[in-house]
Amino acid sequence: MENLELMDEEVEMLNDGSIGSKVGGAIIKSIYFVLFLVFSGIVDPLAYIVLDINEGLLLAITIPVFALGFWFVYSRYKKQLARHNPNGFGMQKISLKKVGVAIAIFIFYILIQTIFSSLMTELPQNQQLLNAMSESMPILFVFSVVIAAPLMEELLFRGIFFNYFFNKDSIWYNIFAVLLSGLLFGLMHEPRLSIDLLLYSSMGWAFGSIYMVTKDLRYSMGIHLINNTIATLPLILSLLHI
Repeated sequence: MENLELMDEEVEMLNDGSIGSKVGGAIIKSIYFVLFLVFSGIVDPLAYIVLDINEGLLLAITIPVFALGFWFVYSRYKKQLARHNPNGFGMQKISLKKVGVAIAIFIFYILIQTIFSSLMTELPQNQQLLNAMSESMPILFVFSVVIAAPLMEELLFRGIFFNYFFNKDSIWYNIFAVLLSGLLFGLMHEPRLSIDLLLYSSMGWAFGSIYMVTKDLRYSMGIHLINNTIATLPLILSLLHI
């Protein structure tokens, strides 16, 4: 834990520009961010679907592993905010106005998604893989897509990413934070230059905009969860025999 505290302090000093050059600071923060991404892959329930063991046993393993991993990354996020938080991010009282803004951004994203989807000739490779996984481990798949992915992805691509690389109260920093985090989110789902990449990136831009406007991860997490629930609704209903 002491090493983790030192890591937080080093990152905060880099945010203040007091260690090394800007290039050196960006490299160090990039390494930390990549390590968080690697760690999130370890705790991702989808990573365990390939194991040829009973789904119930996998659930018993992956749920506590994911919970522990989420707690670890979230604790880093909270410590970052406590040390340097010029944009005022953090949990605040739930606001109906912010809920309305989040829903409005989500509806706009759905319209954009409809346009991109009409230009696609086949399902994205990521979606094809998910469809195959849903047939082998449906319950674990639903847990991963509906719960684990929205929580961990928002924490990493919005919470951690914004604090590491764009932690200034500047309109241009905020715009670039949303654009770059959305693009990275898209590349994680579709690494090829294609309509599919634009589709996933637009999703990231929508979630990033929600976080930037509301200043609270719960809104982007909630909209992300709703989006993934809608996508997996047929499978959920079949599991419930509805």
